[in-house]
Amino acid sequence: MIDQERQIKNRERFLKELEIIKDEPGYDKLIDYIINKSDMFTAPGSTRFHMSVEGGLLQHSLNVLDAMRSLLHKNEEGNYEYRICDTVIEGKRAHGSPLTEYTERNIVVIALLHDLCKTRFYSVEKRNRKVNGAWEEYDAYTVNDQIPYGHGEKSVMMIQQFGLQLQQPE
Repeated sequence: MIDQERQIKNRERFLKELEIIKDEPGYDKLIDYIINKSDMFTAPGSTRFHMSVEGGLLQHSLNVLDAMRSLLHKNEEGNYEYRICDTVIEGKRAHGSPLTEYTERNIVVIALLHDLCKTRFYSVEKRNRKVNGAWEEYDAYTVNDQIPYGHGEKSVMMIQQFGLQLQQPE
């Protein structure tokens, strides 16, 4: 369970991070959808696995952003690089060759919007389970997919329908 205070802080951080694209066409429509027409801030991250709690989708997206920032190498220009062949030579970490480079914008868009397709995707249904020999009713998340595209393709389609132009790495 994600407590109410954490959910509020997550929402504020999510919106602040997305301000990196605030001057781009489509931003206003995207933010309007996220805030007013989606359940981005309350949806679970999945039905049973990662972050299957209220606010889990938002927490998962921020976790992905933090993971990307921590796993990628930040170069002198302030961009992030995915490097291959990292090794340790004479006790010091030697970074390999950069395979690809991402801007801060790329990292934010990839991480925070990669699961936009999971908004308005889950619903709650009643289920029964046996606890200490007695049946009890509980709420469970279930998939209610209105647009049956593949996971990645659906998020891209949704982002682009608001007019936001994605860059190649995204």
